Amino acid sequence: MKALFAIAIAISPCFALTITPDGSLPALHQQIDLSLDGISTSYYAGEIGVRFDDGSPALLFCADPFIWLRNEAVAVTAVPSGSLSYGPRLAWLLQNYSSGITTGWQAAALQFTAWEIVLDGGDGFTAGRMQARPSTDSGVLALANIMLTASAGQSSSGVSFYVPDLGPSYSQTLFGFTPLAARVVNETPEPASLLLMGAGLFLVGVWRRGGTGRSE
Repeated sequence: MKALFAIAIAISPCFALTITPDGSLPALHQQIDLSLDGISTSYYAGEIGVRFDDGSPALLFCADPFIWLRNEAVAVTAVPSGSLSYGPRLAWLLQNYSSGITTGWQAAALQFTAWEIVLDGGDGFTAGRMQARPSTDSGVLALANIMLTASAGQSSSGVSFYVPDLGPSYSQTLFGFTPLAARVVNETPEPASLLLMGAGLFLVGVWRRGGTGRSE
């Protein structure tokens, strides 16, 4: 099983915090078809490899598909999940499902679910600003629906959101684990983890292989 990188970040107003994308990191992702504000498009959805100021690596997820991730170092502020309206639900989603993600299509399903929660409040993939298309990967969509249903009404903490200092239109807001202790998984799988594993076995025959990189 591929392990995610986790970063412990000390927040201090005296020091700048920057994030620089690093395509060499083993991020899991897959290209999926979707509709954004009525426009059909394709996105690489899943983990994003980045490095912080000290060179430490992290695999994070994007909170807004409408904003491109800038390739250079971006100054960000780390904020707790509770500071954003959608933060606690995304934190629960990440904590309960990320440990079972070992393939690009699973990472894409988590990213697809996160975008649905951020853009449309979790009203499903057939309505709102972001919608699935007939060509959307059936395995990704099925797992995303499981994640969306399971996360309804849930909340958690222990996940940091990295918001660009120059504003949300400057670069993507990314989110992931901090500190490292948040990545510890109980020896006894939680119901959500068992559900993910069962869904993965069921869907292994229907997923299609996606792309190999993130085009940003």
